[in-house]
Amino acid sequence: MMKVLSCLIAVALILLGVSWTTIAAGDVPVEQPAVMPGGDGEVDVQVSPEQCCQDYRGNANGDAGDVIGIEDVVFIIYYLFRDGPEPSCREEANANGDPDETINILDVTYLLKYKFGLGPVPPACP
Repeated sequence: MMKVLSCLIAVALILLGVSWTTIAAGDVPVEQPAVMPGGDGEVDVQVSPEQCCQDYRGNANGDAGDVIGIEDVVFIIYYLFRDGPEPSCREEANANGDPDETINILDVTYLLKYKFGLGPVPPACP
């Protein structure tokens, strides 16, 4: 029950504009400001075509370590609801593996369930 509550709080904070980033080693949340679209800067995702979708889906923001974290959820939410930049790799942002590569709220839900231990690992990349 606590994990579900934590998940709902995380979504509420994201929608209110509060965010945090995740350290790759150990995947420990650290509260610190993140650059968000519409803020002081723009999210700049640089992924070359040969790097698109590595291992498992879910790295929507295209970070170099291919880490699936809460920042990927934030990236998708900003893309869907706050006119954020389009993911450079649609396969990564399509976390639940829809066959038509649709990016929607189901991908956000899938990643939140995975991050809070309530769902499976995202599917492998095509």
